[in-house]
Amino acid sequence: MVTSTMQELLQEGRKEGIKEGIKEGIREGRKEGKIESKIQTVLKILKVRFKRIPAATENAIKSYKEPIALESLFEQALVCETLSEFERDLAHL
Repeated sequence: MVTSTMQELLQEGRKEGIKEGIKEGIREGRKEGKIESKIQTVLKILKVRFKRIPAATENAIKSYKEPIALESLFEQALVCETLSEFERDLAHL
């Protein structure tokens, strides 16, 4: 038989679990949002500089999910002389 004290403890545990789940969900959402923002920034830089981006290049950029790699792509998009140069560097990341 489950006593009222045990029920209270179980209910409290569930509440804490839900709170932690929400916090983790928010953290993951923020991380994914930052990654998506960086991807969109790299694409925007390339579109402004070179007018159009081949679908394969765009898809390759969108496949990156690590912030450090995306930061490298961002920097390369700013300094590359040509889209071909960017694509060569993209292939080596």
